[in-house]
Formats: sequence, structure tokens, C-alpha cells
Amino acid sequence: GKCERDIPCLPPNAINPVNGQCEPPETFSIKLDQHNATIEPSGTSAQNVKTTQEFIATVTGSKNGVKAGAAVTIKAIVKEKSGHHNHHDANRPKGTLSSANDSAGGCSQNDAQAAACISGTTDVNGELKFSFTSSQVSGEHTLTATCGICEGSEDKAEVTVKVEGL
Repeated sequence: GKCERDIPCLPPNAINPVNGQCEPPETFSIKLDQHNATIEPSGTSAQNVKTTQEFIATVTGSKNGVKAGAAVTIKAIVKEKSGHHNHHDANRPKGTLSSANDSAGGCSQNDAQAAACISGTTDVNGELKFSFTSSQVSGEHTLTATCGICEGSEDKAEVTVKVEGL
């Protein structure tokens, strides 16, 4: 006779071709390599002032480790009234994100500050390297990393922009 499975393997679960087991699909998550940084406002005349912070976003799968070719989006926002500047949130300078891998695919093109959003794909190490450069205004910035296959997983970094010693 023919053997039938007692319990059907219902989607999104799938039969593992190696062991014949019904298994859940691979899930993906995104992580930033750091979650806090402090830099100075750009345009200050002091020497050796750090106005850019480098970051690495890594996408990892639950089964096969790091994931190459994953679409990643990074967005920068600035907390309203932070840095003792009473700017309206929409017009307030958010800083500039940049990446050698920038594809601009996941960002809204009608954003007034398009530089505050980048998107790209992870490299063979599952990484998207990017940098955040401050504007001339101090404040508390939040960078949020998301990825297309990450099903709600996101990671955030807080960047404080201030003049040291003030």
C-alpha cells in the first residue's frame, strides 16, 4: 500500500527535501552593528571633528545564516524639539545617509529630504554598509533599518548630534 502523511504539511510550511520533515519557512531579521553614536554638527570650524558615523546592517536567516541580495531600507528621522532647536519636524534637517550600494528603490521619491533615506541590497556577507552624516543642526536622530523579506523585523540606532563641550 501507499503511505500517506497523518497530518498534511500546510503552507507556508514545506517538506524538507533532505529529511522529509514538514518545517516552517526560513525567517529573516535585520540588525545594526551599533545602536548609539555621538557626532558633531557638520560645518563646525573646529579641527578633527567627527561629523559622520559608519554603520553596518546585516540580514540573517533562521536556517542558512547571512542573506546576500536582501533589499534593505534605512531611514533617518530627527526627534522634534531635540537639540534645543524648535524647528517643525517636517522641515528640520534630518542629516544625510549614504552607501556605496545605494539603489534608491525602497525610498519615497516625493520626500522633501530624500537624502534621509537610502535603500540597497546586502553583499555576499549579508551586509549593507552605510554612513550617516550630520546636518548643521544639533539633535537626536533615529536611524531605522528594515528589509523586504524581514517580515516586520527592524533595528534602530540613536545618533546624538551635538557640539562637544557645550
